[in-house]
Amino acid sequence: MKISKKHNNWEKFITKRKNLNEDFLNPLYENLVGVADNFKDINSYKKRCEFFYLNRGNDKQVIKFLKKLKSNNLFGKLTYNFNNDVQLSLGEFINGITLYQLNKEVFLKDLNFNNISSIKILEIGPGYGEFANLFIQLYKSKKIKYDLIDLNENLIYSKKYLSKLYNNDPKVKINYFSTESILKTSDHYDLIVNTYSFQEMLIEVIDEYFELIFKKMSAHSFFFSVNTSFKWD
Repeated sequence: MKISKKHNNWEKFITKRKNLNEDFLNPLYENLVGVADNFKDINSYKKRCEFFYLNRGNDKQVIKFLKKLKSNNLFGKLTYNFNNDVQLSLGEFINGITLYQLNKEVFLKDLNFNNISSIKILEIGPGYGEFANLFIQLYKSKKIKYDLIDLNENLIYSKKYLSKLYNNDPKVKINYFSTESILKTSDHYDLIVNTYSFQEMLIEVIDEYFELIFKKMSAHSFFFSVNTSFKWD
C-alpha cells in the first residue's frame, strides 16, 4: 500500500535517530520524536514556548480550557509557566490548543455526539501520543477505544508513552496499527483525527488515507484535521 511510503525528509530524519531512552520527551534530548530540531539550551526552549503563547494561546477562552489539562512530567518533559494556572510542556500546550479546537467545533456543536457514553477514535500520525493522552484525560468519563496508525518507527514512541499512562485503565482500550496493517482497523469510527502529519506526507499517500477515511466513517462520524497551509512538496 502507498500509505507505507515515506517522504524523503522522514527517511533522513529516521536514520538520524538514536536508541530510545527514558528522557526521549526532554526538549534538549537529541533524539526528538518529531521532525523539528531539538533545543540547544533551556533558554531557547523557553523562548519557543513564549512564542507559541503569544501567537496561539493568548486568548481567555483557550487559557480557560487549558487549565483543565495537567502535565504528567513523564520521560523528561519540561513544563513552562504559560499562565499562572497553565503549566505544561510545549508539546502538551500545542496539542492542548488543537484539542480546544476539536472540542469547540465538534463536541460543543453537536450535543448528541457530546453525550455518547462510549467513543471509537482513529488517529492518523499520532506522533508520541500527546493528543491521544489529552483527549483521554479530558473525556475520561466516556469509555474510549482509541486506534492509532503510524509508521513502525514512530509507534515505538506512542506505545511507550501511552502504555505508561493507560495500560491498567479498564475504560480505555488503545490499539496500535502500523501502516502495513491498516486494513485490520475497525469498520467504522465516531471520530477520525489527523493533526500536523498530512503536511509531511506524499500526495499519493494522503489520497489513499482519504479513501480509508471515507470507508471508515458513518453518517454520524466526524473527521477533524489540522494541518499547515504548506507542505514539504
